[in-house]
This record gives sequence, structure tokens and C-alpha cells, in this order.
Amino acid sequence: MGAQWKAKHKEVAANAKGKIFGKLSKEIMVAARNGADPAMNPRLRLAVGQAKKASMPRDTLERAIKKGAGLLDGGVNFEKVTYEGFAPHRVPIIVECLTDNVNRTISSMRVLFRKGQLGASGSVAWDFDHLGMIEASPAKADADAELAAIEAGADDFEVDEDGEEVDLEEMSLEELIEFADDNDIKLTAKQKKRKSAALEAIKDAMGDDEEADEEADDEEDDEDSGDTDEEEVDDDEEVALEDMDLEGLVEFAEENDIKLTAKQKKRKSAALSAIQEALDNTDEEEGDEDEESEEVDVFTLNLSECRSFAKDNGISLAKMPVKDRKNLDKVREYIQGKLDEAI
Repeated sequence: MGAQWKAKHKEVAANAKGKIFGKLSKEIMVAARNGADPAMNPRLRLAVGQAKKASMPRDTLERAIKKGAGLLDGGVNFEKVTYEGFAPHRVPIIVECLTDNVNRTISSMRVLFRKGQLGASGSVAWDFDHLGMIEASPAKADADAELAAIEAGADDFEVDEDGEEVDLEEMSLEELIEFADDNDIKLTAKQKKRKSAALEAIKDAMGDDEEADEEADDEEDDEDSGDTDEEEVDDDEEVALEDMDLEGLVEFAEENDIKLTAKQKKRKSAALSAIQEALDNTDEEEGDEDEESEEVDVFTLNLSECRSFAKDNGISLAKMPVKDRKNLDKVREYIQGKLDEAI
């Protein structure tokens, strides 16, 4: 009775792996059409590498290759089909599918697009560029990776400072304890006896570390810009208009492009009132511009900008699963969800 929760978690993990293996098997079958030898088929070699990285069993891998190459009876003919359309709020979407039944797939697409609009071929493709991403490590520590990428024709370059991703959920209790020791995370005796307690403690510690790193980065930025801010304050000293004489007010108005009538130029009170009114109108316009500029599209930010934006708006990323904090799409969706809740 007490071990039922263990069986449930194992079943969930097995189902998740089954979905991954199924997707990879389809990729291998399609790639194997051009030859069953990975050495002569670069697409198959890439698919096999991804399958091995996901720990796919050798028998499943070989069976998928033979099935795709037509070496087994009852081979499956997969087709690659592309659908275009709009999600709610007219967001353009392209969906690439690998299917053995086009009719079933198109019916599923219609269901998924029921809140949007399923378009014809070419309706949104003009708005996209088909790009690839290459992950690489420099052969030497002193090598200039950015220069090498630019010379190779890369459009963009990004350094991965986060290192290798680790799925804590899949670790055993012993592996979690070892991970905590390697990362200087202290666990109590009780936490070392229960996987759930150890996992929660590690997640909390890693969340605190990320927030501390973000605060340190912000402090460095503030120190770098400190001198500039002081200079700007000195330059923008407020002018006491009431202490000026009539000639000073007229001169101040001309320097700030404030138009005064002939009557206002003859009376100090009239000139003072006109200048203050013009300055108040300018402040209101700048305030409106600031409010408009504060609206930020989260889905245009990169990962570091998302973290800074979340901190500035009081959104804690520490509540996200550890593996999702390094996934740009997951972080964007989480922040947008929190913003929508606040509205």
C-alpha cells in the first residue's frame, strides 16, 4: 500500500520516455529512407546521435533503422506535412508534422486551430526564415569562438554560460546527495533520507543562488553607471523661476522654445504663468511617452533579459521547475502568465 506512489511516478516517467522514443523513432525511419548506413547518411547519423543521447535501447534503434530502410516487413511510410495559420490575436504559426495518416493529422490541426485560423500554404511562410542552430565547443581554451562563428557565416552567436542541463527529477536519492555535495549545497540528515525532501532543498538552494547572481549583476551595473547618473543630476538642476526678473524669464523662454506674447513679455507674472504652464504640458507628454515605452513584449527578450525583467516586476523564477528555468520559451510563457494574472 505504501509503495503505490512509487509505482505511479515510475509509470509517468515511463510514459514520458515512450513519447520521446516514439518521436525519435519516426525521425530515424524517415532519415533511413536515404540509406541504412549512418556513415553515408548524415541525416540518419544526426538522428541516431539524438536517440543515443536520450538513452534509446539498441534494439529499438536498430529496428527503427531497418523499418525505415524497408528491410523489415510492414514498413511504415511517414510523410512530412506543413500547416500554416494564425493563433489567437493573429499570431502567425507554422506547424511541421511527421505522419503516416494525413487525413487524421489535418483533422487534428483543425481542432487545434479552432480558436485561431488555419491558413493556406504560403499564408504566413513569408514572415519566417528557416534557420539552424549549431552547438560547439572551442578546441582550445584561448580560441576566439565568436570570431570563428562569424567567419563560418553565422548570423548570431551566443555563449552558453549555464553549462550542461541536469534533470533532477530523474535522479535517485544517492545521485541527489552527490549532486548537492558537488555544488556545495548542505542537506540535513532528514533530507538525506527522503528523495522528495532532498529534491526540494536543492531546488530552493539553486533558486536562491540564481537570484543572488542577478542581484550581483545589477549592483555591478549600478556601480558602472553611478558617475554618469551624478553628472546628469548636476546638469539638470532645477531653476527657480520665481527668483528671475522679467528679462531672465524672457531669455529662459527663448532658450526652451516657449513662445510668449507681446503682453506676456511686458509683465513678469504673465510671463511666469505662461512658462510654468508650458513646462507642465511638457512633463505630461514625457510621462505619457514613458508609460508607452514601459510596455515590453516578453517574447522578444532573451534569457538574461527575461530574468532581469522578471526581477524588476517582482516575478520570482525560483518557483519554476529547475529544468524549465533554462528553457527560453518556458521562461517567457511563465512571465507572460504572471503578467496576465496581475491584469
